[in-house]
Amino acid sequence: MKRCYLGAMLVMLALAGTAFAGGEPDGSLRVWVDGDYLLWWLRPMAVTQPLLTTGPLTNPTAVGSGILGNSGTQLVTGNQNFNTGPYSGFRIGAGWVDCSNTIGVEGNFFYLSQKGTNFSIASDDTGNPLLARPVIDARTGAETVQFVAAPNAFAGNFNIATSTRLFGFDPNVVFPICRGCCDDELNCYYNALVGFRYLNLDDTLTLTSTSNVLPLGIGFFNNQPIANGGNVSVTDNIRTLNQFYGGQVGIQGGLVWWRFTLNGFAKLAVGSMREDANFSGSTTGFNATLGNTQTAPGGLLALSSNSSPYGRNMFCVVPEGNLTFGVEITPQVKLTLGYNILYASNVARPGNIIDRTVNRTLIPSSQTFNPSIPGPQRPAIDWNGTDFWAQGINVGLTLHF
Repeated sequence: MKRCYLGAMLVMLALAGTAFAGGEPDGSLRVWVDGDYLLWWLRPMAVTQPLLTTGPLTNPTAVGSGILGNSGTQLVTGNQNFNTGPYSGFRIGAGWVDCSNTIGVEGNFFYLSQKGTNFSIASDDTGNPLLARPVIDARTGAETVQFVAAPNAFAGNFNIATSTRLFGFDPNVVFPICRGCCDDELNCYYNALVGFRYLNLDDTLTLTSTSNVLPLGIGFFNNQPIANGGNVSVTDNIRTLNQFYGGQVGIQGGLVWWRFTLNGFAKLAVGSMREDANFSGSTTGFNATLGNTQTAPGGLLALSSNSSPYGRNMFCVVPEGNLTFGVEITPQVKLTLGYNILYASNVARPGNIIDRTVNRTLIPSSQTFNPSIPGPQRPAIDWNGTDFWAQGINVGLTLHF
């Protein structure tokens, strides 16, 4: 039914357009409103650290099982990209140029809906296969692991949840350079732009593991042993927020021939990228012997050593380009199809700021948990900025008044 309505609307617009088939664009149309559907691809969230390993463990006390660099250890997840594929969104814009062609204003707002990834893996009820989270011991510098699942010791599961969201806006003052300055058959215009640009890129990465203690295993929570029938759950949440504020210059122009138009713009913004990062973690232990459940702050990669909010300001360049082809249904209505690319020279993302070096005395699920013992304040934050891009197609409608 919806397709029938859409088809009927397109037919009506086409029939209305035939009444203006011989008309040229009206030079008095100085107000415009745009609406676009966006189908964009963003640079994926790269996690540059190993997150989960496995190995040929048959004895839960075997030395080296699942440890990176040891024989038989394999990477299950990590060192990979998340949040791939297209994002859907919209863009709205409007503008005005005065009758004397000396000045005007225009602005645009775009929003891409949040997109995420969920990855889960679990052992069977006996703890097969081995699942381990690889970390580096801050005191020794050696690779080690925290078991999620191990045969006859722990039956467990591990989950990764990610999300990315992008939006922004840019108001500009328009300075017409020429309008209708081509020949009779080919109309064209050029405008200079001066304005402001804002961008908002929001990412989250959440790592969750739960280990159910089996007869040959023993877990720990807050220095208390968790015996058979109990479980320990660990959560690490890492969020980054990038907000760009900058001045912008640009140029826009277009060509009009009969019913067809080709419009484009190039913009360059220079300013400050505010990068904020937040680590939060928690550990929950269920003691089957006592029948109680408790939760303590701190996970595995998000501990008291890096739980404070972090922020920094970085110089950033944000260029944007667009090329759009349009077909006029009437002098007031235009259907458009275009391509857009946006770039930012420096952003912070969760997968790039993880510190895998941990002090075991700060981990609530560690046998050696004791925050009062002096030691390395690790994990910390590992500021590794990266660039960012967004590109894709826009399909829309333009109204002129």
